[in-house]
Amino acid sequence: MRKVQITLKLISPLVSFGEDKKNKEFRVTELKALLRSTFRELYYFQNLEEMKKQEADLFGSTEKKAPVSIVLQNIICRVDSSIAMLPHKEGKQAFYTSCFGIDSEITICFIERNKKGNMDFLEFYIYLLIQASIIGALGRRSRKGFGSFKVTNIEDLSDNDGDEFGKLLPMNLEDIVELLTKLNLNNQGEFVKLRNCSTTDNIVSYSGQGKSDELDYPFVKRITINHLNNETDVKGLLKKISELTHDRLCAIENNENGLLDRKDLDKVNVSILGQHKSGIPKIKRFASPVCISFAMDRGNNKYLIIKELNYNYAVSKLYNNKTKVNSKINQKYISEFINKLVQTGGVKK
Repeated sequence: MRKVQITLKLISPLVSFGEDKKNKEFRVTELKALLRSTFRELYYFQNLEEMKKQEADLFGSTEKKAPVSIVLQNIICRVDSSIAMLPHKEGKQAFYTSCFGIDSEITICFIERNKKGNMDFLEFYIYLLIQASIIGALGRRSRKGFGSFKVTNIEDLSDNDGDEFGKLLPMNLEDIVELLTKLNLNNQGEFVKLRNCSTTDNIVSYSGQGKSDELDYPFVKRITINHLNNETDVKGLLKKISELTHDRLCAIENNENGLLDRKDLDKVNVSILGQHKSGIPKIKRFASPVCISFAMDRGNNKYLIIKELNYNYAVSKLYNNKTKVNSKINQKYISEFINKLVQTGGVKK
């Protein structure tokens, strides 16, 4: 039975609670959920049945345990004791909550339970965790930059092959792109496969194969990797992201010239970038298809990651079967929102 100890370091504050909803608590279940969602977002499936089968094999089900268990070992909490959930409202108007501050360290263990054929589940879990640390985050407001983390150390407690797993950690931007576009694993066999993708500059674009583009779930369409200036203040950037998220809704609701020309504003659906009250009975919840997180490489270079998810499965319900013109304008609205995010980030030239 192999056992690997992994250290995670927070790049942005993590807001996560236990049952009492008051005291901060790191939850392994949230990390498992992140691994599962990252798998759904990046990997290829012919249909929903294949996706569910692979998920059951990788993460377990009601009928069988996962091949790798995740155990929390230790937490070193640093800096912030509380943070404003809506950073642009810092001050008297803000709701403050406890959090794990930037640079807090979380130590976990991956413990291998079993193997299946030539598939090395432990190696794949580690690879998936590194991918998740680039394009995902943990806890509340994880789609708006909170709860971002980097993997700083991977130690094989079985001492089988020295720094075998540590070599997977990205050294630079090129390594990050490679992690998102190739499966450089020793023993993944043909069990898992990344989606087809292409890379232009700092943008990775994904496509499906066969009927996978029609699958009814939010897989990744595009990832934009923005190299930040080293002096970038993450907490300050969280505030700017919060301001932009708030202002883009106000611009639409008040018919102001925000991200689009005034003549197009009445064709934009305010829920297209996520809305907790869509007013549409068929949509119980529609989270933003644009997710923002932070990543770091081994050289401590910072990156602003903008992930655009598929939302086509909800579009017909959102538009109420209106014309394709509305669809194009809403896509333009999303693109302009992403452009504003890039500008907000103070991207390194």
